[in-house]
Amino acid sequence: MLLTVWYVRPCVPSLIEVLHSGCGLYFPGEGGMYQASRFVQHKAKLTEQCSNPASRGLVLGVYADENDRLDIGVLTPTAAKFNESYTSGRLLELLRLAGPMPKRGEVRILYNLEPTYSAVAVCGLGSECLGYDDVEKMDISKEAIRIAAARGCQELQQLETSRIYVEDFGHAESAAEGAHMGLWVNQELRSPDQRKFVPQLQLYYEPELPCDSNGWRIGLAKAEAQNLARQLQETPSNLMTPTTFAQNVVQILCNSGVNVEVKVRGWAENEEMTSFLTVAKGSCEPPIFLELSYYGTDTKERPIILIGQGNTFDSGGICLKQLEALTDMRADMTGAACVVAASRAIAALKLPVNIRALIPLCENMIGCNAMKPGDVITVKNGKSIEIVKTSNEAPLALVDALLYAEHFGPKYIVDVSTISKATIESFGKVCAAVFTNSEDLWQRMQNASIHTGDRVWRLPLWDYYTQQICSADHVDVQNIGQGEGANSCKAAAFLREFLPCGKWMHIDALNVMKTKGTDFPYIRRESATANYLYTATKMFALRVASRMGYRVSGSSLRSRSIASLSALPDTHQMLQKTCRDFADNELVPNAARFDREHLYPAEQIRKMGELGLMAVSVKEDYGGTGLDYLAYAIAMEEISRGCASAGVIMSVNNSLYLGPLTHFGNEEQKQKYVVNYTDGSRVGCFALSEPGNGSDAGAASTTATLKGDHWVLNGTKCWITNGYEAGAAVVFATTDKSLKHKGISAFIVPKGTPGFSLGKKEDKLGIRGSSTCSLIFEDCAIPKENLLGEPGFGFKIAMQTLDAGRIGIASQALGIAQASLECAVDYANKRIAFGKPISKLQAIQTKLADMATRLEAARLLTWRAAWLKDSSKPFTKEAAQAKLAASEAATYCAHQAIQVLGGMGYVSDMPAERHYRDARITEIYEGTSEIQRLVIAGAVIKELTA
Repeated sequence: MLLTVWYVRPCVPSLIEVLHSGCGLYFPGEGGMYQASRFVQHKAKLTEQCSNPASRGLVLGVYADENDRLDIGVLTPTAAKFNESYTSGRLLELLRLAGPMPKRGEVRILYNLEPTYSAVAVCGLGSECLGYDDVEKMDISKEAIRIAAARGCQELQQLETSRIYVEDFGHAESAAEGAHMGLWVNQELRSPDQRKFVPQLQLYYEPELPCDSNGWRIGLAKAEAQNLARQLQETPSNLMTPTTFAQNVVQILCNSGVNVEVKVRGWAENEEMTSFLTVAKGSCEPPIFLELSYYGTDTKERPIILIGQGNTFDSGGICLKQLEALTDMRADMTGAACVVAASRAIAALKLPVNIRALIPLCENMIGCNAMKPGDVITVKNGKSIEIVKTSNEAPLALVDALLYAEHFGPKYIVDVSTISKATIESFGKVCAAVFTNSEDLWQRMQNASIHTGDRVWRLPLWDYYTQQICSADHVDVQNIGQGEGANSCKAAAFLREFLPCGKWMHIDALNVMKTKGTDFPYIRRESATANYLYTATKMFALRVASRMGYRVSGSSLRSRSIASLSALPDTHQMLQKTCRDFADNELVPNAARFDREHLYPAEQIRKMGELGLMAVSVKEDYGGTGLDYLAYAIAMEEISRGCASAGVIMSVNNSLYLGPLTHFGNEEQKQKYVVNYTDGSRVGCFALSEPGNGSDAGAASTTATLKGDHWVLNGTKCWITNGYEAGAAVVFATTDKSLKHKGISAFIVPKGTPGFSLGKKEDKLGIRGSSTCSLIFEDCAIPKENLLGEPGFGFKIAMQTLDAGRIGIASQALGIAQASLECAVDYANKRIAFGKPISKLQAIQTKLADMATRLEAARLLTWRAAWLKDSSKPFTKEAAQAKLAASEAATYCAHQAIQVLGGMGYVSDMPAERHYRDARITEIYEGTSEIQRLVIAGAVIKELTA
């Protein structure tokens, strides 16, 4: 896949400045890479007219003291000239009439000021002459310009403006950077008709005023480099393997002045790159080593070495990373992306330096040959390394590149990587950690960051950290080391052990890969940043260590047709594999014990919480994973395949407890009863059923009476899953019997509330690892603020919750059916009868075929219901169809599995009899099969009668 959108701001600019702080910069004139950029001169009467003048937009600036609401504002020189020459003062007059002047980063749109522009975006720059801020360690004026240009362009883009003219705000380079980065959208994989329109950018200037067209060109070059790195970061890992990354680099750098050499496994073996190849062993994708070279000066002059970490996907290996982290691990090649983009920017800007870039590309995966904790390898310099943790592979992948750099006698070495999240605790998401053995390099980097807006902070390279990684008696170095914390510092100390010689700088940029949209307004929310590529390019070419953002969300499926749901997106396949691996390792080996001992799987539930599985569709703001409902259905199936008890615990917490709280709860309730129930340490429950109401949810006999500032509950709820362990319950009670089901309300009742007690645990047929008990309320007083929603909303809350919950139970049933099918196939392949495996017998094959067909049909119905919910479309009928089909498929498959196993299926030595017992409940809870048929029939009759 050839990338065609080139947008990046990864340290390229900063790196360029740092690298080249000692050289006079030369930038090409009208020719070369950016000759398409046009600079339009506006006179009293414009002679140039575009084909659609109404779609033109203009971005201008205004200075105003942010702390003085009465400040009437001062237009920038260019804006003042436009105001005087083309609007006869109306621009400033309307701006002042509209209210206080825009603050720094704010935009005000003015329409129809004059015929050439349909809209003018006036952007706040803060006070005049902000300059360098010693506390922030940056030039605030330049950052304000980037933000203003970006925000102005983004607002005009929303108006579908086809061409945007941007003034230089006093620094054309910063204006071009902000405007170009602000307009970039990651949409290469969207269908053409679904892509956001990206306007053309042009510099606006008045002939009477100075115009820095060359600065504008330089800014575009740096911004395009950063956007290129961002595009590389954002590309899914199935489309950006080591091989395809190399192919893209060859095409991207073709005719750029940068030479590319692609080296394969055999070359790496000859070079004894043991550490790099060890990381790559677990993946089917072959490792690639890229070597880029650029000569901007005498070829005899020693080069600067750039090294970029190139893990195109990092699962953590056997030390599997958490689900939340896995979705971002395609960007573990941020260092490589930044180095490629920086090299291209350096060549485009014709910097007089020699560059040699080294990029080890591989995947860190779980496989039969994958490295294991405790493995020991010996690298080319003779040092032995113990691999303590396979998820800390980044330093290992860089070791051989550092050793190989010795061949070139470099001036100095700069490596960019994403090694440790430890810096997030100290710096948040806006500052990269820098380690260096050279005061000169640090000063260059720091000076460059002042101009680029990239925040950097130098961390120590003390011998203390070296001792922690070198303290083992049996090996020279460990990739984690001893002691608690300081992982980023220990990783830098580890890398230093393999330096050939001379000056070196290590940039750990993991915490700034991704932006939430508030820290860098010129980079879109949840987007890769590639920041520090710009600083690196400023320092010589190094500003690429940015913010990257993609999360599995409902939007990943909303443009897909229903028919395409049989082929899951990459992100969902990755989630599916993660959950399946967890189930195989943690649940399958223990499921029989949980069932036999009626044991609640507390440790496994906690680990599921760590993976984000206990709050799959809850927003990240409240501690959830923020995935779509299809992702939830997939996860539920895989967990239930491993253990149906764990599946129902997960389902109740996700669908029945957190579901109504997130949809109907107020902010205070969410903070108290959602945030603390997402990590697996606590679970909640849903109390609707009663001994006398059965499937009639509107016949609640439990009552709630308002007395002063408390509601007093009386009654009994039965068959409550998670009831014994739950820290809180969503309880439904009648508040006005005269209104029947419209008189039911929902309440949040925490465990420990006086008057709230538990009945005995039920001795059940199946799902014995989950508790089921009664909840007893005897004059149980709860605060008025524990009412969920409005009085009388309870029945509505219950019904909407059950609609969504049925998708969860359908998914649980799918897991049981899948486990039953796998059990039957495995036994049929091993059991020999009549001289051959019974899987060869037609009678057995017929059973397996029927099982698989019912399972697949039910799965597609379930995925369709989840898709409809994600699309905010009605899904009540489809959820009922999914639960009916899936639950009956589960009981059918479990029954047929026992038939295939015969006598072995009837004994507890095999899992088939447990699947049979577990499956039965799926036709009962959250609406019996009979109720599902009533729901479906009612919907069908209504549809066909209308």
